[in-house]
Amino acid sequence: MTFFKRFFLHSIFKYHFQSFLVAILFFSIGNLSGQSCCSATSASGGAQAGRCQVAVTGLSVAWTPILAYSSLNGNLTESQSNSWDLSLGWTAAHRLPFRPLQMYGTLPFRIQRRDLLDLKETAIGLGDVNVGFRWTALEDLTVGLLSDYPGAWTPFLDFDLSLISPTGRSVENSQTQTAADVMGLGVWSVNWGLTVNKFIYPQFAIGLSGGGNNSFSKNKSTVIPGQKFNGDLSLIWIKNLHWTYNIFSELSYQTESHLSGSALEGSEKQSLRIGLKTSYSFGGLRQELRVGLDSEPTTSTFRKGEGSWGPTVTGMYRHSKL
Repeated sequence: MTFFKRFFLHSIFKYHFQSFLVAILFFSIGNLSGQSCCSATSASGGAQAGRCQVAVTGLSVAWTPILAYSSLNGNLTESQSNSWDLSLGWTAAHRLPFRPLQMYGTLPFRIQRRDLLDLKETAIGLGDVNVGFRWTALEDLTVGLLSDYPGAWTPFLDFDLSLISPTGRSVENSQTQTAADVMGLGVWSVNWGLTVNKFIYPQFAIGLSGGGNNSFSKNKSTVIPGQKFNGDLSLIWIKNLHWTYNIFSELSYQTESHLSGSALEGSEKQSLRIGLKTSYSFGGLRQELRVGLDSEPTTSTFRKGEGSWGPTVTGMYRHSKL
């Protein structure tokens, strides 16, 4: 074989081999980008679909053992009973013909155990159903801030508006001595909020969200919860095509509740929750398993108002259409 033939064949082989590597690289980056956008834009809640998902349905579970009770000033008193809450939910979301807009909802079922002194009661029932809409106004390119890409600084920007119906049994309609069958608030509520997610690097994103809740009822004998405001900070790390990790903290404040038009003194509430979540995607990124743990710190610095205290263990299975 002459020198020119060897040179010619070597050049062809080198060209095709480099093209093959480039194709593999772009394929990997594209898949990682797809996983990134889906993970970041649906990390805040299990009901919403990520950017690259057309429809999502899921089953969720959350278990909270009641380990203590909080006083008006936020101090904890250890619980001497075996009480807990178990919540099972079905969630679904689907994008509308106007793709940035999606509709989502949650159908919750609750099992609650109350063990107070000599009273031991367990109740099963439907919780408050939630139906809402999300509009994705801006989309991140998921390339990070260091990229020269035009629009690399644009974040994900989502607006949420949902309605919570009083399908769960309220305190006023309780038929148990321990209120074990109280599964809802007994009032209509409107949730509103916005979420900003920004990729600092292709595998690392920061999320900020804020919103509120307004409750209302025509029944004057019903206790109407005060207006609630909340803010959330989350750090999201997409390790690879399958694993995603999320550390978050949420601070919320609720004004005084009202009964018959009058404020109930000392009924305002304040809390801080800190937690972590991890998710594993499989089946061509169409299926996902999530587990998480969150809790309020034991210190009363950010806690105010009466209520129960305990860590919450969560799990979820999601199936999506891309």
